[in-house]
Amino acid sequence: MPKSPGMLTSNGSIEKSCQVKIAKVEKREILEQIYRLRYKVICEELQELDASDFPEGLEYDEYDEYADQYAIFNRKGELIGCFRLIYRCPLGLPAAKVFELDGILDAVGRDNICEISRISIEKEHRSLQNTIDIFTRIMVFGCMFMRKKRMDHALCAVEESLYRLLRISNAPFEKVGEPKRYYVRDRFPLLLSMRKLAEIHPKYCRYHSRS
Repeated sequence: MPKSPGMLTSNGSIEKSCQVKIAKVEKREILEQIYRLRYKVICEELQELDASDFPEGLEYDEYDEYADQYAIFNRKGELIGCFRLIYRCPLGLPAAKVFELDGILDAVGRDNICEISRISIEKEHRSLQNTIDIFTRIMVFGCMFMRKKRMDHALCAVEESLYRLLRISNAPFEKVGEPKRYYVRDRFPLLLSMRKLAEIHPKYCRYHSRS
C-alpha cells in the first residue's frame, strides 16, 4: 500500500511534516468561528442536524459547556477545521449513551476516557491526503493531551468509510459495538488505547501509566 503524506508509520515516524496546526480555543471570537463552521459542515452540507434549530448559524449543544474546543489551522493560519474533547463530564459521554457502552466505561474507568466529537473540516480540505494528515495530527495532539490529563482511552463514533481511513493512517482504533443510527447515518463506536498507540508510535506518543 502506498504511503500517504502525514501518515504515522510502524516505527513511530511521520512520513512528512503535517501541514496543519491544532490549538485550544478560549477566545470568544474563535469559538464563534468554530460553531459557525460546525453549522456549515454538520447542518448545511451533511444535514446531520436540522439547520432551523440553529437560527443564528452557530451549531452547539449542552456538551460544549463541558468540552475543550480545538481549532485546526492551515499553514496560512486560516481556520480549516475543529473538534472537541469531552471528559469527566457530569452529563456523561454522548456516544457512550447512544451505543450503551456502560460496560466499556466501567472497565476502563469513567474518569479515564474522553470522547472526540464534532470533527468538522472545510470541504476543500477533505481530500484523502489532507484527511489523513489532519487525523494524524489529532492523534499526536490527543496523546499529549491525555497524558497531561492522565487518561487512558479515547472514544469516538464514525462511519465505516472514516474507520477505513483511520486504519490506513495506522491508528489502533478498535470497534467496541455494533453500528447504530447516530443522527442520520450508521456509525460504529471506536475505542483508542493510549498504551497501544504509544507502543506503535513511541516517538510521537509517549504514554505513561497512571500507576
